[in-house]
Amino acid sequence: VGIPRVVGRGLSADAPLDRREPSWIMGCALLVRAECWRRTGGFADDFFLFWEDVYFCWVARKLGYRLRIVSGATVRHRKSVGSEFSRRHAYHMYYGQLRFSLRTAAWYQWPTLTLGLAFVAFGYALIAAWKGNNVVPQLLAAVRDAPAAEPKRHVNL
Repeated sequence: VGIPRVVGRGLSADAPLDRREPSWIMGCALLVRAECWRRTGGFADDFFLFWEDVYFCWVARKLGYRLRIVSGATVRHRKSVGSEFSRRHAYHMYYGQLRFSLRTAAWYQWPTLTLGLAFVAFGYALIAAWKGNNVVPQLLAAVRDAPAAEPKRHVNL
């Protein structure tokens, strides 16, 4: 259903990490060889915020590249406090999930994927409501915009 698990989140810097090959690497921590970037086409234009890194890694793996976690590396990613579950965050996160699904899922995956995506949207709406935001219009806008590959880039959604 596209719910990411971030390796190392909440662990101390010297804690051992899961060494299995990840399915994707967050864009803020991604180092890419120029040849890989050229072959994959880089970040796809139909993503704006969120999921462009997931799709990039999916394409790279399809082309035979392997993803690695570098032990001892530290990544600090600064983001706005309180941005999670805002209207903008909900729109772009759900738009990205839908775009990724539209680009990668086979027809036979859609019955269960649709249920999973509905569950995710319901979860976004509930958590955002608990934080004082109504994101239902933004989630519906993402459903409208994702098939057309037209992400809204403006801040006030």
